[in-house]
Amino acid sequence: MHRTFAAHHLSLLFAPPGGHRRTLPLGLLVLLVLLAPRPVQAHGGEHVLQLDRAVVGDYRLSVWTGPSVLRPGQILLEALITDPTDDVAVKDATVRFQVQYDGVHHSDPPLDLPAAPVESLSERNRREALHLAVADLREVGPYQVRVFVTDPQGAVHQAELAIQVVPDNPWLVRILIALTGITGLITAAFIWHSLRRMRFWWRERLVPSRA
Repeated sequence: MHRTFAAHHLSLLFAPPGGHRRTLPLGLLVLLVLLAPRPVQAHGGEHVLQLDRAVVGDYRLSVWTGPSVLRPGQILLEALITDPTDDVAVKDATVRFQVQYDGVHHSDPPLDLPAAPVESLSERNRREALHLAVADLREVGPYQVRVFVTDPQGAVHQAELAIQVVPDNPWLVRILIALTGITGLITAAFIWHSLRRMRFWWRERLVPSRA
């Protein structure tokens, strides 16, 4: 059976000089697949539900934090206020976060963070009104988060939750750097190998054979 033109020339492209063909090692292909960059998901896996439908006046409050593992730096606080009668997001309420370090190292004043109302895709995979704030937490340890919800009549309701900021893992950073370097080396080797095969392929067809 005759092979197609493309399959024939691809086989020649990856054949070494001398006509003895070989395939890429299986381990190399596995590494290319495993080390290939993947898209980061913004919802549904990166955030953690910290408060589930807590009662705040006539409403229900859910709070997520992100990323999934809280380390020193910027942390997302995401609140959703719903009406318990129909589970629809409430748009006319305001939210304010207060984040207080709860460890023994120091007793700094709490961070006061007014939440910005945003209509976006929520953790429930619905486009609805969210209340977002970003806290810059540099200290490792426990934190107390108070959420103040102000309803349209001006009444303020409060809910609390606790979060934990864990230290950075230097070994994880080193492993990620090493994997990035390995990926770069594999990519460079693959490109060099392909160009070398292509150069040989063109030389074999364009240079007249000597008698």
